[in-house]
Amino acid sequence: MSAVGYHNVFRSIGGERYRVLAVEKPGARNTSEPPVGGTAEGCPQAFIEEHTLDRWAEALKASLAAARSIAGVTADRTLVIGHSEGGVLAARLTRLDPAIAHAALLASPGPDPVEELAIWGESRKRPRADTLAMVASIRAAPDSTSD
Repeated sequence: MSAVGYHNVFRSIGGERYRVLAVEKPGARNTSEPPVGGTAEGCPQAFIEEHTLDRWAEALKASLAAARSIAGVTADRTLVIGHSEGGVLAARLTRLDPAIAHAALLASPGPDPVEELAIWGESRKRPRADTLAMVASIRAAPDSTSD
């Protein structure tokens, strides 16, 4: 578990009242940030291949199943919290696991990530048309890890 992050806030205020399980993105490196913040540029191939909705959801399901096997963990009182893109996964996990009682999304993306990406690109002087063309090429090969 890293020394920083929201999970430590929950741990510090919860005491023995609840357990906290923090799950990082599959393929993420704990020791360094991506070379180009906010992108996958320069990330290891393992991260690019593993950091998908389906793979991350599977990692979360497996982690939650393991946690629920620990004495004192009550499966029917599970609260899932996701921050940023983790909020998307918190919602996905809640959809996949009917035993989850509640979900909380902290600063999670809105319903249109393409618009968010376009705004981000514009802030870096990338024309909106270029971003939309990039999104179209990604959608044309949704299973590719290099397009």
